[in-house]
Amino acid sequence: MGCVAVQLALSEGAEVFGTTSAPFVAYVESLGVRGVVDQAAPTFESVVPEVDLVLDTLGGDLLRRSYGVLRPGGRVVSTVEVPEAEILATYQLRGHHARPSPDGATLHRVLQRAAAHRIETKVAQVLPLARAAQALELAQLPGTPGKVILQIPG
Repeated sequence: MGCVAVQLALSEGAEVFGTTSAPFVAYVESLGVRGVVDQAAPTFESVVPEVDLVLDTLGGDLLRRSYGVLRPGGRVVSTVEVPEAEILATYQLRGHHARPSPDGATLHRVLQRAAAHRIETKVAQVLPLARAAQALELAQLPGTPGKVILQIPG
């Protein structure tokens, strides 16, 4: 989800900074972000300049550390948890918990960009439908580099 969000933001002219785990830094850089920081670095907050928006797809400690990179009045949007009201008030921020629920028009725009190669996704592995259980296990492993695709015969 994060890599597609980065590409969509870039296609709209946003200046994007990314955090990722060390093995994926080069891949995220290849997307065209302004800067990439290893999310495990003890002080990524000191490297990323103040920003207007944080899109959080992991939650937990990474979300809590992200509040510090937002400008006063900035916004944090988390797809995994509700941003903490006390912290938002302390930093003068706005926060939202947004569960992705694309509608037909949104999916159409994303598919148009994909068809025009303006957004792409990395494929980790393609498995036959008969191995769906294994595909699900692979997709749930932390750090799986890309999407696991099921191939349907015919």
